[in-house]
Amino acid sequence: MVDRTPRAPAVSRRGRSERRSAVPPALRWLPAVVWAGVIFGLSSMSQPPEPGPVADLPGWTSMAHFAEYFILGALLFLACGTFRGRRPSNIYLFAVIMGILYGMTDELHQSFVPGRQMDALDWLVDCLGASTGALIPLMMRPGRNKI
Repeated sequence: MVDRTPRAPAVSRRGRSERRSAVPPALRWLPAVVWAGVIFGLSSMSQPPEPGPVADLPGWTSMAHFAEYFILGALLFLACGTFRGRRPSNIYLFAVIMGILYGMTDELHQSFVPGRQMDALDWLVDCLGASTGALIPLMMRPGRNKI
């Protein structure tokens, strides 16, 4: 006979309740890993695809870098949510550091691609995108007044 009575959420050592996610932790990392692969693929191209009329705008490459890393930052924050019992601000910081380090390795990778070069300004835009992207899910989480 199976006991079907509802159970109270588990409580961590810090007294916070921990809800169990139906998604396995390894699977929560999949979107971030896939998106990092997309960024790597685009960085491997000597001539990445240009987005039609947007390519005529000044600074469109910076906008593209920001958007790529904005998405990566958000996905990293969501993936880092697998670290149960951690403060959201620590999860944010870890996600941003991972985004910054990935941006650094991406710029280094571009230095080996013909027709591409390493650019500190691109890396700074990557850092800004990752930190802003991770900030959005941080601010949208339930109980956000507990940073």
